[in-house]
Amino acid sequence: MKSPRSCLSLRGDFVFYELTQILMKTLPHLFFLLFCLAIYSTSFSAVTDKTDKDREQLLGPVNNVYVEISKMVQKDGNWIEEPPMPWLSSTYDPRGHQIEEVQIYTNKALDFTSVFTHDAKGILTEGIEYDAKGNVAFKWTYTKNDTLSKMVENRFQPDGTFFSKATYHYDISGNLVEENRFPPHSKNHFKWIYKYDDKGRKVEESHFLIRSGIRPDQVLKSLNSRLVFSYNRKGVLKKEIRFDDMGEISSLKQFEYKYDKVGNWISQTALESLKEPGEKPLVRTEVTHRKITYHQK
Repeated sequence: MKSPRSCLSLRGDFVFYELTQILMKTLPHLFFLLFCLAIYSTSFSAVTDKTDKDREQLLGPVNNVYVEISKMVQKDGNWIEEPPMPWLSSTYDPRGHQIEEVQIYTNKALDFTSVFTHDAKGILTEGIEYDAKGNVAFKWTYTKNDTLSKMVENRFQPDGTFFSKATYHYDISGNLVEENRFPPHSKNHFKWIYKYDDKGRKVEESHFLIRSGIRPDQVLKSLNSRLVFSYNRKGVLKKEIRFDDMGEISSLKQFEYKYDKVGNWISQTALESLKEPGEKPLVRTEVTHRKITYHQK
């Protein structure tokens, strides 16, 4: 089969001239049509629904991640690791959606468990939070729009009374790009803006306190902090820099890791820059341990 160019050359210069004139007349309309189609596809195309496991950059069929944190303290001139404290337990279904989260405290009476439900497509629909005694503390409902680009979270007290609201906005790759939390009984709310690189890794996080003005249409933005992230060759967080509302560096962290056979990190050591006289530029301040179990195939 001949290419369009070779067929065109066989017809001669006259046909080529006629086609050129037609294109000159129709190109503006074609460009306008393509522009409209681009807007339509951007606005209405479905967003990739990333799983919770994907967002946490966990590899393999992860079942549970149990997190403990050890503080580094200075004794007799040396930095030593204190015994680890339990922190968090996250459980995932075989599809990679989080179905349970347990926040663990030294005082067990403060523990609470959140259980999440997903529909047949894996989209989050509701959640229930239980206190340490198994009593319902809060309930959530989740609603996503047709394109999966926005999720609305409504939080209710056990008796069904509305408590608070949050909204989550996602880009075409399923990355969370904006989060808004509306505290109860307040005109102000909190906003987080997230940016990602071409591999879907979060590279920047900005936190805003949105203050409502005197007039209903007046909204004042106050930047509380901004975080910038960079990654190592394995795609794992390597450095975290925090900036204050004046744009000055307020803290710097670097991370060292140990990995399991699957490739997930199981030990993360944080090295921070401490602005104290006589301190080294980077000091180990805490170690995060993860015990990861996997679904059996």
